[in-house]
Amino acid sequence: KATVISNSGGIRDYCKDAETSRIVPVGDADALETALEALRKNPGELQRLGENARAFVDEKFSIDEHAKRLHRVIVDAVNGAK
Repeated sequence: KATVISNSGGIRDYCKDAETSRIVPVGDADALETALEALRKNPGELQRLGENARAFVDEKFSIDEHAKRLHRVIVDAVNGAK
């Protein structure tokens, strides 16, 4: 699903403005309203963002990707312990 988020905390590390979501400044109600209204008026853009978000999550957070990261952590820990 496409998202509209505020530019705060770690969530922005997982969202790409205009690619997977819309990112608005923290506390800017006008920017939030504008972003939501723009997506409401453009279902094609809403779908595009949602599809890109799904592909991003599938790529970055798949079981295979988690296994690769865990393997790297274990190998680094073992090699660092020597």
